[in-house]
Amino acid sequence: MEKEWELFLMPYEQAVSEMKVKLRGIRKQFHEQTMHTPIEFVTGRVKPIDSILTKARLRHIAMDHLE
Repeated sequence: MEKEWELFLMPYEQAVSEMKVKLRGIRKQFHEQTMHTPIEFVTGRVKPIDSILTKARLRHIAMDHLE
């Protein structure tokens, strides 16, 4: 089951990674042009599987409704 979750979350992890790269690039452009950088730092993550399942259980969301 964990492998299924990893496959399910993979596109989200890729999207977060791409956004971090793009935002860091924008930040670098501002810095190189010696302009004020509106982006102080960039972080991102996909919620861990255990955390998703715990939150779903607390909110009484059935497993088949998680996709």
